[in-house]
Amino acid sequence: MTVRRLVAVALTAVLAVGCAAEASDDEPIRPVDALSWETDVDAELAGVPVAVGSPSRPVDELLGWIAVEALVAAGADVTDDLALGDTQATREAQLAGLIDLYWETTGTGWLALLREIGPSDDPAQLYRDVRDEDLEENDIVWLPPAPADAGVGVVGSPRVIEDLGITTLSELAAALDEPQEGSLICVSSADQALDPAGLAALAEAADTRVRPRLVNPVSPRRLVTLVEDGTFCPFALVDRLNPELAAADLEFLEDDLGAFVAEQPAVTIREDTHDTATGVDGLFEPVSAALDTETLQRLLGRITEDDEDPRDVARDWLVEEGFAST
Repeated sequence: MTVRRLVAVALTAVLAVGCAAEASDDEPIRPVDALSWETDVDAELAGVPVAVGSPSRPVDELLGWIAVEALVAAGADVTDDLALGDTQATREAQLAGLIDLYWETTGTGWLALLREIGPSDDPAQLYRDVRDEDLEENDIVWLPPAPADAGVGVVGSPRVIEDLGITTLSELAAALDEPQEGSLICVSSADQALDPAGLAALAEAADTRVRPRLVNPVSPRRLVTLVEDGTFCPFALVDRLNPELAAADLEFLEDDLGAFVAEQPAVTIREDTHDTATGVDGLFEPVSAALDTETLQRLLGRITEDDEDPRDVARDWLVEEGFAST
């Protein structure tokens, strides 16, 4: 988030407080297109002000709208301030009190926000570690995470995997350390070839070196197609939420090194807001539980490939899953 926008949001918040002091005690006006929550919700959520933010990636906006629409349906007084920029800008807005709630992923929370090292290979333990430390240091509450993994992995076609006898990341790392025909890995040209969270993490976990000449940056639009073919890209580093993976005949190599940290999305909320909005745990628990990797892939595809509006996709999903009704 730019400094100008932070100042603007802060000024708006100050003005809102001043106006609230002069306003009546009437309940906030419910949006005309608000969904209705289909299960019982904590009555304490009614009218509670909650500002929801998100980073600017399509998946973050999608999750942001899921949070907004769920809270509105439950009766909260919601302000949406989505697409704030990168993760750091969004977290800064949360710590400054400009937003109350947004979805963050466990690995990013541990490595980028808490600046810790050596995350647990166990996703459940990683969540507990992030949850406990962020609450103690920053007064941020992490609700239970979704089962989806928004991180990265290495894929190859079944034919290539069988021909080369490479089924694990340790075997791939050995092949990249001692180059042989066919041991080439492709990455999206939109990312750094040796991103610290990608191939550099693989090299560190394997205690080896990935030679840059064996890393081939290709267009994000062609990455999945090329690795399916297997000629130009025997293996590829991919985002697990890439919608193209759903229809592709590819297999993930086993991460026997614990190279890639789990990135489970979870609702994070300021502790003071969590204390006031006592029903958020029960509201988001079933929502999070329903968001597995395949579901987020499919929903993200509607946004990035079919050019649908993230809010519409979020609303449709909440209705389809039976959480809400129009």
